[in-house]
This record gives sequence, structure tokens and C-alpha cells, in this order.
Amino acid sequence: MTFLCGPLRSQSLDSLLGLLEVRNPELAMYATQSGIADQEILAAGQLPATEFGLGMFALPVETRLGPQWIRLSAGQAFPWPGTLAARQEAAKRMTPLIPLQARIKARELSLQLTEAWLDWYRLGQEAIIRTEQIELMESLESKLLAAVTSGQEGMEQVLELRMEIDKLNLEATLAETRRKASRAIINALLQRPPDEPLTLRDTLRFLSLPAQTDTTLFFQAASYPGFELLRAKTAASEARTDMLELQGKPSFSVGLDYILVGRRTDAEPAGNGRDILGPRLGIKWPVSQRQTDAFKQQEHLRRDNIRLEGTALEQTLFRETAKALALWEEASLSYNFVSDQLKLLESVRSILEARYSSGNSDFERLIKNYTKEMDIDLILLNAIVNSHRANARMRLWLGSTAEQ
Repeated sequence: MTFLCGPLRSQSLDSLLGLLEVRNPELAMYATQSGIADQEILAAGQLPATEFGLGMFALPVETRLGPQWIRLSAGQAFPWPGTLAARQEAAKRMTPLIPLQARIKARELSLQLTEAWLDWYRLGQEAIIRTEQIELMESLESKLLAAVTSGQEGMEQVLELRMEIDKLNLEATLAETRRKASRAIINALLQRPPDEPLTLRDTLRFLSLPAQTDTTLFFQAASYPGFELLRAKTAASEARTDMLELQGKPSFSVGLDYILVGRRTDAEPAGNGRDILGPRLGIKWPVSQRQTDAFKQQEHLRRDNIRLEGTALEQTLFRETAKALALWEEASLSYNFVSDQLKLLESVRSILEARYSSGNSDFERLIKNYTKEMDIDLILLNAIVNSHRANARMRLWLGSTAEQ
């Protein structure tokens, strides 16, 4: 497998999405398919191959002018008038499917990359939050050790605090380890080595969504390329039905036979040994239309299936956008709640630290405050990340939806 590597000038999400468009092999594949479709259109308009024949008479046919030795023949078939144009039209109707499929695949891959990048970002920020918590607790541990030395605190509190610090160290390490899987997904989508490093260029803020009405959602949903793809498939099926109608008509052929005749030795008739030149016309008449009718019925059933696909796609679109909106609303509620809570906790922590320094505060209350503050930070981080995740999922179906 070939990987594309380059300097890491920028690793923002937008820059990675830009690289996806030019580096992803699945998207590049559609450009090749477009070239194949162009050649299929060209081939569809061509006449059937001209037939040439050569025959020898093992037992020469004796005629009045001499024995027939060799037969040379050439023939060309011609379909019913308009059949070649109908074949080309059927092939042309398939070409719009390729760019539409490419647009859908580009949206899906963009969502995959965005989700992986958001996981990579979240895990990195989780590790930072826990590292900051470790620093706070290690600072408290130093104070606690000093208090133990002076006989003001017991050693069990130091051990309990160390256990909590070790747990946080493990969680921070696990978060960094899990980032490798997200990084591998991103690099695979960009056709890069799995361990190619990523550098963080973005600090995410909570992403607000513009107010959506049923009307705006309807028009945004109607522009989803999947619906256009189904319309293109219907048009292609109708073109194939027209082609089948003409293919069920008779076809014609013209040809020419040249027979080499030997000379008679037992007589000298006029034109002795004269070769034979015989033009011929043919018609191929499809007596039974069962095969053509079966193919036309297939196309009719295919169009029925496309209509069902459209209904299923509508349901999927509205279900997924509703889920994305619910995710954003949940993130918004969490963000607004914990933003206020975080300010209160910071105030409480300052008070508890001041009291602890003066020997008047409960050690366990201070540890709980640190833990609660970290939990709030993690909730806030998840809310921010989920606001971007919801927007990315909405963008898959509705295009651009978010406002900063």
C-alpha cells in the first residue's frame, strides 16, 4: 500500500478535510469511473462488428461452369433505426450517477474523519484535564506530607491521596493510548502511515446551531444528493426501457459472398471457371418477445424499488437529523449548566484551600471538590465536542448548518 507523506504545516480539522478531498483513494476512484463511463457511451453507439468468413469445399460442388473451391464472405448487421442512439442515451443517463455517488461518499468520509478527529481531540483534552488534576493533588500531597511530619495529619490520608493520583495517571495514560486508534483512522482516510503524528491547531468552543424551522429543514433535506441520485437512477431506468423497446425490433444484415470456381477440363462452356459474386440481405426477427418483456419488467420493478428507497431515505434523513438535534440540545443544556457550576466550584475551592492552609478545613471535602471540578471539566469538554459532533452529523444530511 502506498502512503502519501508531507510536512505538517497545519493540522486543523478544516485542513484535514481539505486533504481528504485530494488524498482519499475512494474519492479518487470516482474520477476513474467517469472515464470508464465515457468509454461506455462511445462503445454503445458503435455498430456490431463486421463478420468475415473463409470456407473451403472439401468435396467441391460441381456446377456447369466448374467446381466451387473456396468461399469468401463479409457481412454487417444493422439494428433497428434509433437503437444505437437509444443505447448511447441509456449509457449517458448512467454518467450523472458517478458524481452524485462521489458527493455522497465525500460527505460520509468527511463525517468519518470529523468524528475520528473529535475523538482524538476529546481524548487529548481529557488527558490534559487529568494531568492538571494530578498537579493539584500532588501540590496538596506535598502539604499533606508536611502536615504528617508535624503530626497534624495521619499517613492514611497521604496513601489515599496517592491512590487517587495513581488512578488519574492511569486514566490519562489510557486516554493518550486510545488517541492512537483515532489517529490511525484519520491517517487511513488521508492515505498516510498509521503512526503519522497529528498536531493540535484548534481549541474548540461550543458550537451553536441556527434556529431551524420545518420549512428550512425541508428544503435543506431536499437538496441532499441522495435524492438527486435516485432521480438519476429513475431516468437511467426509463432510458433502458426505451432501449429495450427498440432492441425488440427486427435487425437487418447485408453481406457479400465470393466463390472461387475452378475450370472444367471435360468441356468448354461459355464462362468456364467464372467465379461467383453474390450479395445477400438478411433480417433477424425476434419471434418471441418474452426475453425483452422480462427485461422491461425488471426495469419497471427497479423503478418501484427506487421509489421505496426514496421513502426509506426520507425516513433515515429525518431520523438522523432528529437524533443529531437531540444530541446538540443535550450538549447545550449540559454546557449551560456546568458553566455556571464550574464558577461556583472554583469559588468553593479557593475557600477550602484557604481554610485548609490555616488548618480549619476538612481534607476530604477539598479532595471531593477537586474531583467534582474535574468531572465538571469533563462534562464541559464532552458538551463542546458533542456540539461539533451534532453539527457534523447534521452536515452529512443538510449541508452547512452551524454558526460559530
